[in-house]
Formats: sequence, C-alpha cells, structure tokens
Amino acid sequence: MYSSLLKEHVSNSTHIDGLAADIYSDYVSVDELYDICDRVIGDRGDVGYYPSQGFIHVDLRGYRARWCAALPVGVRELVGG
Repeated sequence: MYSSLLKEHVSNSTHIDGLAADIYSDYVSVDELYDICDRVIGDRGDVGYYPSQGFIHVDLRGYRARWCAALPVGVRELVGG
C-alpha cells in the first residue's frame, strides 16, 4: 500500500526499485559514513550527503553522482564531481 501510494508521487525513485537506501549510524559520524559509502559505491552510483539530518543516501543508478543536501539546488551537483 505505502509503496503504491509513493509510486504515484515519485515514479522514478530508486528507493521504490530497491536500488537505494538512506543510511545512518549511532556509532559512526555522518562524515565518516559518507567516506565509507563513497568508497563502497564508487562509480556505480550516487552518494548524497545530508549532514543536518545525519544520514547518507546511496543508490546504484549506474553512474557516479555526488551531492550535498546542505547546498542550494544547482550547486549540489558540483560537489565531488
């Protein structure tokens, strides 16, 4: 039910396809977590940095993408190439 409702609003979400996750840790800082995710995902996908919310978004979109949610839209894509 939830996924079908969400799919109506975000039809291109990699979360819905099971190819994305938002990750946090009580034991590792969000900065350290970003570094770990960056190394693991590599050029296969996206690593999004949410420092204020304390989590990292990862997905396997098939190409490298890095961004920071703390930056304004339009500048996010410049982070990390």
